[in-house]
Amino acid sequence: MLNSKKRIGLFVLILMCAETVHAQNAIGLFDHHADVGEVSVSGDVTYNADNGLYSIDASGATIGDQTFTDEFHFVYKEMRGNFAIECRPSALNGGRVGLMIRQDLSPGSPHVSFLRETSGSVFPTFRTLPNGATMSDGDPEDLFAGFDGSMRLERYGGYITYHTLGENGEWVMLEDEYIVLQDPVLVGLAASAEDDSQLRFFDMDNVRIEEFPYAVNRTIAVEDTQSDFPKTARVTVTVDALIPINIKVDEIVPYYSTPSDHMVSHGAIRQLFSDWYVWELEDFSGQAELTYHITLEGPSPFIWGGLFLVNEKYGFTAGDTFIPKTLDFSPRESFLVHPTIPAFIEAEWGTLKGDVSAFGLQFNVLSRYGLVVQAVKNEFPDPMEATLEFKLNVMQSGTYYFFAHTRGDDPNSDSFYIGFDDLLATDDYAFSIANDSEYSSRWYEEYDPNGRFWNRTGVKRAFELSAGEHTLLISPREDSAQIDWFVVTSDPNLDIYDFRVGERICGVWRDLPDITGILPDTISVQLQLSVIPGKNPTIEVEELFPADWAVVNVQTGVGDYSIEGNNLKWTVPAAQTDATLIYELIPGARAEYGIFDGYVLDQTYYSGETIRGDYYIPAVIPFTLLLAPIPVGQDIVFLQAESPHAYSGDMAVKPYFYLVSQLYVESMSDGRNGTELNDNQISFQLDFQQAGVYYIFFKAKANNDQQDSFFIGFDRIAAENSYGFSIPNESYFERAWIEQIVDGQSFWVTTGEPRPFELTAGSHTLYLHAREPHAGIDWLAITTDPTLDLYDIPEPDEEVAVKDFMLY
Repeated sequence: MLNSKKRIGLFVLILMCAETVHAQNAIGLFDHHADVGEVSVSGDVTYNADNGLYSIDASGATIGDQTFTDEFHFVYKEMRGNFAIECRPSALNGGRVGLMIRQDLSPGSPHVSFLRETSGSVFPTFRTLPNGATMSDGDPEDLFAGFDGSMRLERYGGYITYHTLGENGEWVMLEDEYIVLQDPVLVGLAASAEDDSQLRFFDMDNVRIEEFPYAVNRTIAVEDTQSDFPKTARVTVTVDALIPINIKVDEIVPYYSTPSDHMVSHGAIRQLFSDWYVWELEDFSGQAELTYHITLEGPSPFIWGGLFLVNEKYGFTAGDTFIPKTLDFSPRESFLVHPTIPAFIEAEWGTLKGDVSAFGLQFNVLSRYGLVVQAVKNEFPDPMEATLEFKLNVMQSGTYYFFAHTRGDDPNSDSFYIGFDDLLATDDYAFSIANDSEYSSRWYEEYDPNGRFWNRTGVKRAFELSAGEHTLLISPREDSAQIDWFVVTSDPNLDIYDFRVGERICGVWRDLPDITGILPDTISVQLQLSVIPGKNPTIEVEELFPADWAVVNVQTGVGDYSIEGNNLKWTVPAAQTDATLIYELIPGARAEYGIFDGYVLDQTYYSGETIRGDYYIPAVIPFTLLLAPIPVGQDIVFLQAESPHAYSGDMAVKPYFYLVSQLYVESMSDGRNGTELNDNQISFQLDFQQAGVYYIFFKAKANNDQQDSFFIGFDRIAAENSYGFSIPNESYFERAWIEQIVDGQSFWVTTGEPRPFELTAGSHTLYLHAREPHAGIDWLAITTDPTLDLYDIPEPDEEVAVKDFMLY
């Protein structure tokens, strides 16, 4: 390692030199080094082969911190395919240093980096578009300032994972991202002074590169225009392994496109869905190709998805992923706000005003339209100095609400300033977003007047808008906050977690009678169709009513209808005005409740919207209580949440059309009064046939943009960490184990292994208690086998044989 006097001497020497020095010989594991961007002082690197230490001197303003370009020194080699790179970096006197995978040496090149500064704060950093915004927020998850260990980046095509070295020598994944780069890429060590007036010093040791012997890459032979289709897409699998491997490739083409003429050089291909093909290669080594033609239709950009799976490790197909090859803001003149149809607006459709460098774009392969807008700068004294503006044409005066699909990465909070027609840098205009490095939907809510804007009350903020023109204004408050899309709607009860992404030109509302008790002999149902003026779409409505219910007296003055099973189809060609369909239902002989579902297709490039409004009757669905204890042996025992032995407090049975039972249980309010539990719980009486160690898995969903949870316990329960368990923060029902808690940590920090429950033979009571409001649970299952693959287990049967414990 160079001492400080030698480094000062080197600094003077570099000041006298006008050009960057590139290595002619290998620099340890790397082949080249170079300054990237405009730096005031050229950087350099030395390598000590005796101890594997890389010493870098670098100036440069930043690696993407609130800019669209980078200034740093880069030690690198060219690589292809899948690999991992790791090191232990040290920023000796300021700046940031770490690992980088970069497309090229241009200052605005896409890249993924994992950087650390002198304090130990770590910064997962990435840019997904040339000269686009850069995500860079420090101290992710539970890793705080002071970290001084090794760091690792793993590349599986377009799937990148960030890791740090744990206390026991294991790699701990902090974050994963979908960042698609083209082969070849530049891989190496990056250092920036984060102050271009300085030359700063950095050391890196424990540097290692691990190459994985397989890769999947896509090339698409198309120009930036849609002309002269179809074109050819080619997916190439390369396996350079001594032992042949099994590999599965899922090729997912853009919405509404038409693929054809699939050919594979090896293996077998099958169609899973209209836009999804599965290609499997068994005991394969070498190179194989899938080729097909594709005709693209619908709105641009066109986005490909693609997964591959090797030895339980999955990745994302690298290479060409979107067309056109250049993506940018696409501002629109105005947006229509209908009184009943939600106005869906992509953030990149807005117009930049004032300081246009305040916002930038990121490509997100999981986004419907591929782009998200990111705040590049922090707040301005006057937010009107830098805005993203959307002209709204409100058809009818009334009360409207706002929700958005966003992502925050700041460990504390992230936010924007958002307002209609005016904007101030005050809490009244601040929109707080989730800060868990994931995209999620959130209402614009009122905040506690005794706190700050992030102290949300759960009350949706109402905006009184007159008919006519309005301007929705968005200004950055914190850099790296992202907004994908937003919705302006008159319906505060819209299910934002099951919201279908896309522009709407029509909508259907279902009205059911108010029934609080036993179902009547006949039930009248009304479907109200609304359309955007001037669009004249052909509309298909698919109404799914309860099975075994009979339809009578269908009436409509517009379009045609047909009935097949429990499916009523209503077609309205070239719809110009609103319309109504009314029908009556006779419930089945044993019906205690009815659950409805349905979709609206408008024959445009939009996948359809759920029928809104009422979707179940009666208004309150009762629990079905069991009497006799449930025997538990060696086989899996399922416990349906809506059929416990007892319930209390604010727990409710809710309907969901696509569950096998069509019912689940939701905690309607917080299960805690301070540090004590209230009455919000369900319980099951269980009779264990023998003593032993048992495990629990479950099927549940969150209705929050942060992780939801319950308390669970046998014979006793308390508001303590040892009784808590998290459920996946997805908007759909997902299976998961109740996992073992890491010693000394909060219950959501787990080992990833199923949690053991040691129980004696005989009677035990299992308590499930609410912790957070609106967490939903379908069922729990008890087993003696912690190695089960949860998705190989069938759902509890819809109809099961009646057992003694079910007699009630």
